[in-house]
Amino acid sequence: MRLLRAIFARDVPLVALLAASWGTYLHWPALTDPLRASDIPVIAGRSVFITQELSQSYWPEHWALVDERTKAFFTAYYATDPDVIVRFIEKHGIDYWVIQPTHFSAAYLEGRTRFAAEPFNLWVQERLGPTPDALLGQLPETVAGFTDGLHFGLSSTELIEWLRTQ
Repeated sequence: MRLLRAIFARDVPLVALLAASWGTYLHWPALTDPLRASDIPVIAGRSVFITQELSQSYWPEHWALVDERTKAFFTAYYATDPDVIVRFIEKHGIDYWVIQPTHFSAAYLEGRTRFAAEPFNLWVQERLGPTPDALLGQLPETVAGFTDGLHFGLSSTELIEWLRTQ
């Protein structure tokens, strides 16, 4: 909830598009059930680029969109090339990011059996081979526009400025 309050406190526009991994859990201050990134649209009134709930498609047109977005997101999330992230931001109009640094630790990556729902999980593991060398995993907390101790949030502008130094 602290992170969601930070999203509001930064005056994130209602039309902002946030990029957050399916595996991102935002924790309530009272340590009740974690709030999933999929809940951002309901609680914060902001759009999220991909959500696990909306990835369950029954129509070919929707499936094509989910497939393209999910692969594009994970390609950028675990990218080691800054240009991949910048192209993703520009192509999809991503305004803000919610990044969970533990998603890039060797312990997380080695023990991780599920990054996303199938068939995307297998695609992430086999095609991307997530690595601790991913740029978003190297993002220092000082660059983040806001943090709740577990997650970093920052605008795409802040992220691109940092990527130019890499």
